[in-house]
Amino acid sequence: IVHIVYTRFMQHQPNLTHLGLARLELLSEFFLKSLQIQTTQNFIVVIRTDPDLSQAIKKPLMNLLQSQQDIDYLLIGTTENMPDS
Repeated sequence: IVHIVYTRFMQHQPNLTHLGLARLELLSEFFLKSLQIQTTQNFIVVIRTDPDLSQAIKKPLMNLLQSQQDIDYLLIGTTENMPDS
């Protein structure tokens, strides 16, 4: 079984740099660390972010995700969200 974890990051807020960097810190310290301590690593994380996300936020976000060795990530540039099921 592979679990898929969906989250949104800075959708419709691509140029709020200070907010984005603060949220990036939260993503790192809480979200990613909680994934790392799960008893199974059988999941894929799908992060939906604004396609026009500022490079000042996008670059550190991509560096952070690339530094995560045990978890597979899919970063999608979209302002659309998953439909309610």
